[in-house]
Amino acid sequence: MLAPADLTHMQQERSDRARAGLAHGDFKFTAAETGWLITNGDGQQYAVTLTTCTCQDFTQRGKKLGFTCKHIEAARILFSQVPGGHMDSNTQVTGWTKLFHPAGAQVSLPVPLEPLSGAQARALFNSVAALIDAGFLVSAPGLEDGELAEEVNAVSLRNARDETPMIDFYSSNMKLLKKYMHAYLNNEQEVADFEAATGLHLADLTVYDGTLAIARDDNKAGKYITPLPRPIKLVWKLSPKWEEWKAAGGEGQEPHKRLLVRYETGKPLAKPATGTLVRRYLDGTSVNGDLNEQTAFDAYFKQNGSQAAQSKEVMRAWVKANPNLVTFTASAK
Repeated sequence: MLAPADLTHMQQERSDRARAGLAHGDFKFTAAETGWLITNGDGQQYAVTLTTCTCQDFTQRGKKLGFTCKHIEAARILFSQVPGGHMDSNTQVTGWTKLFHPAGAQVSLPVPLEPLSGAQARALFNSVAALIDAGFLVSAPGLEDGELAEEVNAVSLRNARDETPMIDFYSSNMKLLKKYMHAYLNNEQEVADFEAATGLHLADLTVYDGTLAIARDDNKAGKYITPLPRPIKLVWKLSPKWEEWKAAGGEGQEPHKRLLVRYETGKPLAKPATGTLVRRYLDGTSVNGDLNEQTAFDAYFKQNGSQAAQSKEVMRAWVKANPNLVTFTASAK
């Protein structure tokens, strides 16, 4: 028998996961004869009402122990947010209005179709207008039109069928157990960008041989998921293929939703998780143990917008042209 404190913790965990899923658009609700059909981000679909759900978490655990699953919690949160009262099971949510405070905080409001009354619809859109008038922004600060950002704090490495390295990124929201998005490292420049942004060395990551990304709650996660030295932000856009799929009614296999645009890190990291300094030229060669080469590399990196030299020869030519920017402890080699 679970203690009351344990039961409270389990319920709070599912409520938190419901809020996180709604905020990230991971749930899709469609009207059903009784209640709704809810589709997870992984494509699994369940029948849900405000009190019941067909998922295993509720049928095998929650129903017996007395807590509700994240799907029920999501339905309760979602269908009590419309001004003027609850949406009923005939209402289909078709999207979200996302607004940003200038400091970066985001709020999300559901955008439903009929049968909302005219008064309810006006109240919904008037509330959005009031938020904008109060200073909220349509796009997050520092982002271009159509760009979104997510803070991530861990990565995992897989290889595509053609052996191209593929990085899975995991959200800093620890309630999200599955990878948030992935990106292919198609060339040396993309590898260098990844290493500079994350502070990790690609060669130090253990390759996960699964077809799908490993989840945080997998018993092998500790071996394959590597924490970042500090969280970074990924700027991304919706994939055109995903938008076409959604516009066509969402039938068939869902394409990947998010495409990486750039890393938003502030200053690129120099120290990887292993504690050793990452010094690698863009041609893929590493800086050796010579202290003068390391000093020159760091000076070039600092003076050129946190960008490594293409090669050792390029760096040497730069040092010769800019001797006043590099202070050696001995004669340069």
